[in-house]
Amino acid sequence: KTTQKTTQKIRDKILEIIKESPTIGRKEIATIIGNITEDGVKYNLDKLKTENKLERIGPDKGGYWQVKN
Repeated sequence: KTTQKTTQKIRDKILEIIKESPTIGRKEIATIIGNITEDGVKYNLDKLKTENKLERIGPDKGGYWQVKN
């Protein structure tokens, strides 16, 4: 249960960061959050995409994230 709350907090934080800076990369997100690895960020981004809360527009380099409501 605690893990689920922590995971949700991390995902909420990721969404906040992306809203402020849509072109941000995984490394920068990991640095801002602090207690998560780049792989951890990737995992959560994949989950957010699966939940249809986030969409990647364009290529990995030069693209950006779009937060869905």
